[in-house]
Amino acid sequence: MSASGPHRLVLVTAVWATLGTTWLAVVGALTPGFVFAIVLSGFAVAFELTTPSHHRPVWVVRARRALVAQLLLFGLYVPLRLYDLYVGF
Repeated sequence: MSASGPHRLVLVTAVWATLGTTWLAVVGALTPGFVFAIVLSGFAVAFELTTPSHHRPVWVVRARRALVAQLLLFGLYVPLRLYDLYVGF
């Protein structure tokens, strides 16, 4: 299996989601529901990477979209959280 095309995108987003989750856990900003959503998305990403595209269920595609949405939220939340921690609003 080569990591090219959409597979590479999913792999990269999974890595960044893991790093973002780790950082948010370090600063203590994760809620249980958010952790559950990230775990589900991570499972879907792993499943997507091991499944041929013509066998991919619809829920995997939806979970991948949810992962992208979470990454966008990370991109907005982490800088604001860091600013609040070190500078303050």
